[in-house]
Amino acid sequence: AAVGGARSDGTAPSHAASAAVSGDAGGGGSGHGYEVQLVLEYCDLGSLREALDLGVFIDDQGRNLNAILETAADIAKCMVHLHA
Repeated sequence: AAVGGARSDGTAPSHAASAAVSGDAGGGGSGHGYEVQLVLEYCDLGSLREALDLGVFIDDQGRNLNAILETAADIAKCMVHLHA
């Protein structure tokens, strides 16, 4: 449902990116810590923000229900995957 592929500066975004942050959760040096990892995947059709800005979810009759429902189902599938 989203569109696009290149960044506004003309460069192609990477296919995957990750970042990790770790530290002592208590701050007291107890040895117990936490680690947060973010894994981002490249969306070849662009971001949801870009789709909203381009009006992908609006058609001649108003709302493009097919695009809205397809995107909502994709988001729900992602959430199930992330929380499985």
